[in-house]
Amino acid sequence: MQATLGQMLATAAQRFGDKPVVIAFDRTLSFRELDDLSTRFAAALRECGIEPGDRVTLWIENGWRWMVAYYAVLKLGAVVNPCNILLTADEVSFIVRDCGAKAIIAARDKL
Repeated sequence: MQATLGQMLATAAQRFGDKPVVIAFDRTLSFRELDDLSTRFAAALRECGIEPGDRVTLWIENGWRWMVAYYAVLKLGAVVNPCNILLTADEVSFIVRDCGAKAIIAARDKL
């Protein structure tokens, strides 16, 4: 069986449901919650014009929000371009331009 990572999350959500998959200091997500949140975020990204093949830069801290954004991008068939949260705005700006990212998802304090 071949599946994308986004499809694999949906399958895992069906199989493992309410079992925890992400445990962070501020929130724990079950497989189902991660699948639901990432699906809703994917729909919001689609409304913003993100399409399959587009590059989307993630410049947010590791944790449940990163996981939701990561799977949302994958569910759209877009390409995740992760950036280290410790990079400067100038460094991320260079990376975004160099990879041709159509969007950037950034931590609140990085905006």
